[in-house]
Amino acid sequence: MVLVGISIHLGLPNSLLLQVPLSGAYLLLAVPGFLVSFLGHELSHKFLARRNGLWAEFRANLYGLMLTAVSAVFPFKFLAPGQVNIQGNGSKEVLGAIGLIGPGFNIALGSLLFVLSRFSGVFLGTILLELASFNGWLAVINMIPFGSLDGTRVFAWDKTRWVIGLAGSIIVVGLSYYYLGYF
Repeated sequence: MVLVGISIHLGLPNSLLLQVPLSGAYLLLAVPGFLVSFLGHELSHKFLARRNGLWAEFRANLYGLMLTAVSAVFPFKFLAPGQVNIQGNGSKEVLGAIGLIGPGFNIALGSLLFVLSRFSGVFLGTILLELASFNGWLAVINMIPFGSLDGTRVFAWDKTRWVIGLAGSIIVVGLSYYYLGYF
């Protein structure tokens, strides 16, 4: 997960990013940010499931871990080191809310990081924008209504909330990319 985040920094040519070299200071700030982004997403699912009386635990996925690590060297990133498995008789509403809370965590964290970046210097501000866009992308990808992604449960539960969640995640990515100078 961390390798993928760092590879995004190294793989996107941008004059603002060139001012923030891959250094000890960068790693000290970015590595915990990537970890909090992923773990916060997964733990949000787990805690809401448990709060609703469902069994939930995080399980690493060996193939997903390998694909995540390998994707660090390719332009297209794959993030699937594991997921929270939920079992029990939850209603469509409860399962939809559990699906939405993970991307919701990333949208909230990405929004907070974006706001903080606007009050920071170039070095810290750029790292915060990178982390904001990373959170936005985690939310966008997870809101896709396909397979076991979170968006499948949210879409089945409430299409309006699905649209709001997807739009929020796209806004976080768009604003972060705009201020990073990608467009």
